[in-house]
Amino acid sequence: MYDSIHVGAARHYDRAQRAAWIDSPQPPESWLDRLADHVTLLAEEVTAEADLPVAFGTMRRDGYLDLLFVRPEVIGRGVAGPLLDALEEGVADACPPRFHARASLMARPFLERRGWSVTAEAPQTRTGVTLPAFDMEWIVLGSEDAA
Repeated sequence: MYDSIHVGAARHYDRAQRAAWIDSPQPPESWLDRLADHVTLLAEEVTAEADLPVAFGTMRRDGYLDLLFVRPEVIGRGVAGPLLDALEEGVADACPPRFHARASLMARPFLERRGWSVTAEAPQTRTGVTLPAFDMEWIVLGSEDAA
């Protein structure tokens, strides 16, 4: 996550914004509690030497996409799509036919290509620094509750 933000998102967010988003490669202790009710998946690249983690994502059982991060060196190689598909499948039985997220500048075009829509601008302020963000949703077509 740290590398994805500080390297991969460098063209979208300035140094102060990236530091406000996450200032350390170590996850906060509160993350165990935060992720307790999430489906969490890890994507790995398998090589002859090792299995290397290249992306991870988390989604709450109510369909809220909380985290989706890809290592900078594999951005654009088609890792995020299958990971998001698997997260959606992992919560589909438990959640309504609506998925939602607060998306970054980088995530917005990815989600829009997958049929998600911006419902509102949702800038976030952390340590006095404003980060552009967007509330987004995707309503599963063909579901009885989507109408």
